[in-house]
This record gives sequence, structure tokens and C-alpha cells, in this order.
Amino acid sequence: MARTIINNGDSGLTVRNALNSMTSDLYAGVIMPLKYANQSSNFTASIAADTWVEQIFVTPQSGVPDIKIGTSLGGNEILDTSLVSSYLPIPTQQYFPSATTLYFTPSGGAVNVRIDLITSYR
Repeated sequence: MARTIINNGDSGLTVRNALNSMTSDLYAGVIMPLKYANQSSNFTASIAADTWVEQIFVTPQSGVPDIKIGTSLGGNEILDTSLVSSYLPIPTQQYFPSATTLYFTPSGGAVNVRIDLITSYR
């Protein structure tokens, strides 16, 4: 974040612009989780290169869903087919040095998915 000096006697506009600039830099550094709501058919999540995926959370939205997660279509390298009866945390803790696509295969209902990650990890 770039530091901007605010001097005594600066005009209100100058001070406001300095504060907005520093706040924008701060919020640009906040990493938001990836979220997918009400998914009832196969979907993908794009993971950027140099990303650490800490955890994936799955909750049921409707029906009695199960889900599997992999790095290939229909794959289950991350999670074998599992019933999502309530809150399902998946402690992934995996580093992806190159861009990767995660494949989600829900069936039997709809799920909500949240992926907690850190980009530009190294």
C-alpha cells in the first residue's frame, strides 16, 4: 500500500483523495473467497497460478446432495463422493503452482460451495 502524506492545512478534497487512494490500495489486497451458490449440475472453479487453497466448504441448498471434487472432469482427487447432509468442511491445504481448474460434480440436489484461498502465495 502506498503511503500518502496528509499535511496540516491540506484542503478537504486533497485529504479525501489521499484517504480514498490508501483505502483502495488496502481493499485491493484483500483476498475474497470464491463462492458458488445453488449448484445442482457439474461446474468448475478456476484457480490462478501460485495459489494456496486452504479449505473448501460445502452446504446443502436443496434435496439430499452428494458431491465429488477433482482436478479433472469427473475426478475425485480432492474429495471422493460424499453426502452433504449439513455443513461439510474439506481441509484441502494444497498449493497450485500453475493455473488449475477444479471440477465439482454434485448430484441428488443443489449445494453452496465456498473456497478459501490465498493468491500470489510465494
